[in-house]
Amino acid sequence: MDNMKGCCKYFLLLTLVLSSCGINSKKSYLDSFEDFVVDIEACETITSEQITSIKKDYLDYSETYYNQYEPELTDADKRRISKLKVRYYKVLARYEMQEVEGVINDLKDKANEFVNNILE
Repeated sequence: MDNMKGCCKYFLLLTLVLSSCGINSKKSYLDSFEDFVVDIEACETITSEQITSIKKDYLDYSETYYNQYEPELTDADKRRISKLKVRYYKVLARYEMQEVEGVINDLKDKANEFVNNILE
């Protein structure tokens, strides 16, 4: 539950930061992208509502801001961004696996119920 509160606080904070001061330099873009990834990595569970917001924020970082600052990015910056993208996709994969695990557990329960009804 504390982790869920942390994720919610992160999204509120991110929204406030982006709306109040915005990302206005290459350094703030890179640092903010890193903070975004670190924060979502810290979430043990992510709701479907949160994943929608996370995906939107990711598109901002990986496309909108990237395109804006691309002329200023060094090769080292691009490698850093690539590593952040990989870390993001690991979190996304973990979320998807949680969803699959839930579906499998539901199927298992239904199969057990079906077998039990046959045996009765």
